[in-house]
Amino acid sequence: MDRIDYLTFFVNGTEIIARDCQPEWTLLWYLRNKCHLTGPKLGCGEGGCGACTVLISHHDEASDKIVHRAVNGCLVSICSVDGCHITTVEGLSSIKDDSLHPIQQRFAELYASQCGFCTPGMVMALYGTLNNIENPTMKDIEDSFDGNLCRCTGYRPILDAAKTFACDKQSVDCNKNQSVDPTTIISTTENKLLNYSDTQCPVFLFPPSLLKHKVQSIHISGKSSEWYRSTSLAELIALKREHPTAKIVSGHTMVQMDRKFKDKKYSVLIAISQISELNVIEKSEHGMTIGACTTIAKFKEYCQSCLQALPSHQMRTCQALLSQLNIFGSQQIRNLATVGGNIMHGSPISSLNPVLQACDAKLKLINCNNSEEYEIPLREFCLLKKKLGVEHNQILVSVYIPFAEKNEYLQSYKQSKRRKLDIPIITCAFQVKLEQVSIQVNECAPDLKWKIQSTCLALGSMAPYTITMSKTQDYLRDRPWCRQTMKDALKCLLNELPLDEFSPGGQPEYRRTLMTSFFFKFYLFVTEQLRETRPEISTDELSPSELSIATPYIRNLSRGEQEFQSKPNSNYIVGSSHTHNSASVHGTGEAKYTCDIPTPSDGLYSALVLSTEPYAKILSIDTTQAEAMPGFKAFISHLDVTGSLMTGDVVNDEEVFPTTTIYCIGTIIGMVVADSEEGAQQASKLIQVKYECLEPLIVTIDQAVEHQSYSGRELSLKFGDIEQGFQESEHIINGEFYMGGQEHFYLETNCCLAIPHERGELEIYASTQNATGVQEKVAAALGIPSHKIVVHVKRIGGGFGGKDSIRHIRLCIAVSIAALKLKRPVRLTLDRNTDMLISGPSSSFKYLYKVGFTSSGQFKALDITLYSNGGWSQDYSVPIMERALLHCDNVYSFKNLKCYGRVCKTHTQSATAYRGFGIPQAILIIENIVEHVASYLMVEPVKLRRMNLYAENDSTHFQQILIHWHIPKMWDELVKSSDYYQRMESIKKFNRENHYRKRGIAMNLAKLALGFTRKYMYQASALIHIYRDGTVLLTHGGTEMGQGLHTKTLQVAAEILQIDITLIRINDIATDKIPNASSTAGSTSSDLYGSATKNACEQINERLKPLREEFPAYNWFELISAAYYQRINLSAQGFYQTPHVADVDFANNFAHYPYFTTGCACSEVEIDTLTGDFHILRTDLLMDFGLSMNPNIDIGQIEGAFMQGVGMVTVEELIWGDEQHKWLPPGCLFTQGPGAYKVPSFNDIPIDFRISLFKNAPNPFAIFSSKGVSEPSITLSTTVFFAIKNAIGSYRRDNNLNEYFVLNSPATCEKIRMACADSLTKETVGEEQHGTFQANGSY
Repeated sequence: MDRIDYLTFFVNGTEIIARDCQPEWTLLWYLRNKCHLTGPKLGCGEGGCGACTVLISHHDEASDKIVHRAVNGCLVSICSVDGCHITTVEGLSSIKDDSLHPIQQRFAELYASQCGFCTPGMVMALYGTLNNIENPTMKDIEDSFDGNLCRCTGYRPILDAAKTFACDKQSVDCNKNQSVDPTTIISTTENKLLNYSDTQCPVFLFPPSLLKHKVQSIHISGKSSEWYRSTSLAELIALKREHPTAKIVSGHTMVQMDRKFKDKKYSVLIAISQISELNVIEKSEHGMTIGACTTIAKFKEYCQSCLQALPSHQMRTCQALLSQLNIFGSQQIRNLATVGGNIMHGSPISSLNPVLQACDAKLKLINCNNSEEYEIPLREFCLLKKKLGVEHNQILVSVYIPFAEKNEYLQSYKQSKRRKLDIPIITCAFQVKLEQVSIQVNECAPDLKWKIQSTCLALGSMAPYTITMSKTQDYLRDRPWCRQTMKDALKCLLNELPLDEFSPGGQPEYRRTLMTSFFFKFYLFVTEQLRETRPEISTDELSPSELSIATPYIRNLSRGEQEFQSKPNSNYIVGSSHTHNSASVHGTGEAKYTCDIPTPSDGLYSALVLSTEPYAKILSIDTTQAEAMPGFKAFISHLDVTGSLMTGDVVNDEEVFPTTTIYCIGTIIGMVVADSEEGAQQASKLIQVKYECLEPLIVTIDQAVEHQSYSGRELSLKFGDIEQGFQESEHIINGEFYMGGQEHFYLETNCCLAIPHERGELEIYASTQNATGVQEKVAAALGIPSHKIVVHVKRIGGGFGGKDSIRHIRLCIAVSIAALKLKRPVRLTLDRNTDMLISGPSSSFKYLYKVGFTSSGQFKALDITLYSNGGWSQDYSVPIMERALLHCDNVYSFKNLKCYGRVCKTHTQSATAYRGFGIPQAILIIENIVEHVASYLMVEPVKLRRMNLYAENDSTHFQQILIHWHIPKMWDELVKSSDYYQRMESIKKFNRENHYRKRGIAMNLAKLALGFTRKYMYQASALIHIYRDGTVLLTHGGTEMGQGLHTKTLQVAAEILQIDITLIRINDIATDKIPNASSTAGSTSSDLYGSATKNACEQINERLKPLREEFPAYNWFELISAAYYQRINLSAQGFYQTPHVADVDFANNFAHYPYFTTGCACSEVEIDTLTGDFHILRTDLLMDFGLSMNPNIDIGQIEGAFMQGVGMVTVEELIWGDEQHKWLPPGCLFTQGPGAYKVPSFNDIPIDFRISLFKNAPNPFAIFSSKGVSEPSITLSTTVFFAIKNAIGSYRRDNNLNEYFVLNSPATCEKIRMACADSLTKETVGEEQHGTFQANGSY
């Protein structure tokens, strides 16, 4: 048979005929490495973040239309794009004469990017929607981002920018909440939308030649595998006979995942997406036939169209299917994944298989041996564990899905850690067919009832394959449809599917509770349907309070509102909302990150060799197999360290590479260097390490306390007379609380490129917050002076503390050792899973507290002990504990306070710096204590908080006097502006009327001391060069990571020099320009580098002063020209040291910070008590940032930090193999990558998100009366946590559980559901733990 051996496709309008493609290459790899298009980013490599989103367009002959699909470039095989046009973000800006595309322009103007790493993917996801839907609504646009993650913005500005293209935006009300104060600006989503009149996207120009492209059979013979594209069933059958074990691919979404995570090798792949018989979609009178290659997106679209054409009973099938299809993966995944692929993959976590089984779907298959077709019910498809009911010689052609009959009811359910872009914790679908029966008692008139004729109860994620509950189905047959039958069936379900603590996936109590909860929902759903459609037949009476849970929650469109002061008239540009200086290049993909820097022509690649045991002695390392790999260059280990083997942060307590002992899984044993990235990765897997496991293995805080395993010294602070305080207390309560750690999940993983030069000099390009730290630690390990090393940082794609410490720096050390040894450039780019394994999270905490108070609620004494899990080395854990202890008062006057802290040493990856640096952990426990006291006294927490607030001139427990203290006024202002008391009454009414949906509201406050615990870190330098043409180059020592530091320093320079900001350019960070820079951390960078920039510019002004006086009419350009010819120095180094600061002195109970940033917030939530799902209905934040230097950038920081905090206290859960997770190997980190670890998504933001900056509160202790911004609002996410807890409390009171209960953090859906104790949880946890059961957590 004739087959071509090349591919023809277009990229951004340019034709490419590719003859050298390898089947292993992904589209993303090809675009970045062959086309040198670095706009699409590699964020995770598994379709879980959207950073790699591109648009694939092709001509569909059947419909004669151009089909556009936004897809994950990291999953698509390059071999699958023959006949397609690929558009990357770089291709958009060329549409209109090299100007910005409207999407890119609006993203920039509306502050929709911060670090910018995710922005190209966001732009392309929206671009796909605008090309696919002629008139997209605001809902269409919100849904278009369900496959994209952002860690910086909090999502609201992205949605605002995107919804300017919505066709229905004119329907919004833009007149509400308008400012009447000319000095106050109120900006709402509504008025932003109406500021843009044009909703049209420029016309996409599809290459004319592709309209004539002929689909042909293809055979690509690669180095290690072969790729076939068949165009007919006959060809496919012949290929399968020739290659019976060949992997059939259509959407290709799982092949890359199998290669990456299961290390699968496919020698032959056969692509089948172009076979017409496999793409059929047909509807008959009683059902529909869906071709195996039908994409999930197309299947979803078809089901939606059927809702308009089918009788109401048949619509039930489409509605049940859409319940899963709407939340299947993401837009990008749905555009690739196929119905047949999902079925044939046979995954136990399939969202589609359970609902198809409930529909009684039938598969049409072909036997390749004899070409015969046959049908098999999907319910018989899975025979044994992961063994499919078809063999290698069977091909799935189509799926027939019958429509529901008149008395047949279906519904499907899914619960995940996160609603969108997540695999299920459990997915299920239930079907029941009823018949009416006549029951006559004595001589009374016959009573019509419903009897169960048959059922199908299909479950996913509960076994190694999709299962049906046959015993429960048998039990239900011929029984009446009533509440008692439902209750009996729940017990059958639990008996039929026992799970225990060793069951894969864990969460046995929760998963079993979900199973029964969903079946109860199904009972309510069906009963309500029967009462509506057949009221003449007797059914159970349902309470109106039950009905809201019977149907899915319908989420409203999100909106935002921002209120702040206008720029002071006395300022030129500082105080204005100047756009982020890199916003445009973020949107166009031109912004370069370390991973985008081309590898030099003689460059090498590296991959890490990591330990697989948590605590062991290294017996031997065998590199033989790796050395035999083509392209292998070296294995780097402790033997190659020419300088100091010891390294670390506060103390040098870590080896660069271990010599004899490893202390956690993921310890970097060594590094393989090869001539290709793939070669290095493959060789690293061939390094054989033999271990001798050691004991005791300590993973948790409780184990560390038991074994007295600690890092660092004991820390304590004491204020007042604690014993006297308790004696004066009328009430004393004790408590215990746990808080889990958090992964940084910056979108750009750690990356480093080291380039050796003459005389042992070294140039390093790193994604770091701490360039000086990299320089110093690399110099020490190499045994060379620091002046031989130059570290460059252009920008980084998010940091949040995770690119500051030795966890990050040791990667630069390893690469530098290799580069100097081999005398060639070496680069290292971590994949997402490796990054999460080795970079270290924030610390988990355990708290023990004792609090005394009066009957009126006045705090008298607090004694609190904090334990943190610091992992195997100190890193920054001791300073983090110091900061936590220094914030153990939050904003409250406890009169007498004693706090004690220890860092626990465990055999887990060392915890490290994280946004807030211990402060969120302190504030959460203090707010928890306040809630505990309020519950005990049965008083409103808002009133208790107000009465215990610090006042002006009060002293903290570390002897710092509070001045410019606005918290009481801010609190009163927010109580009023948030309508707290009115909403509280509405919530009480809602909770009375809804039994299974509950709402809660909470208000909290926060005080955050800006800065560090060490005085020497409060210093900064900046360098100003003015050139003869009047342009200015600014360099400083701070890293731009999305927080707007560069933008603010540019504003400062423009303000002081009184010139247009466009005349100033900021250079990348480099240690040969700015030496000895402190780490960019602690929300201090604008204060420090802004002040250093101001100092440098003032020096220039002082030198120019005589000229200005002599030539007052000169403009800037004339002035600079004259200065040059008069030999005036036009270069200046600015320096700044923060005054009135001191080292923390725990021995003397003393610390002094420059100032405090404060804020308060109010959040309202609604929870589903049967699943633990929740929505944030509204959040109001009021922050004191002094006089903001750039209000919109600061508000972006508030929103982003708040949503990161929401993740911290809700969905983000680290899971380690420990005594509570026995299904995992001890010490193993389960939550690696976006598949297992969930950060908040677009669907998780507050539906109504309101931010206000406190007015008329200049801060005299920082530049231009501003305050540090990046960290404070993460602490106010506690409002969401306690709003959830209050909602749970309402449900518990309905179930006669009135005692105070503990809800540990994070409040995952599991913890929420299991805290909502009721008859269903009682069946799974038992009588003894009813009401007190605690879901597992890793602490």
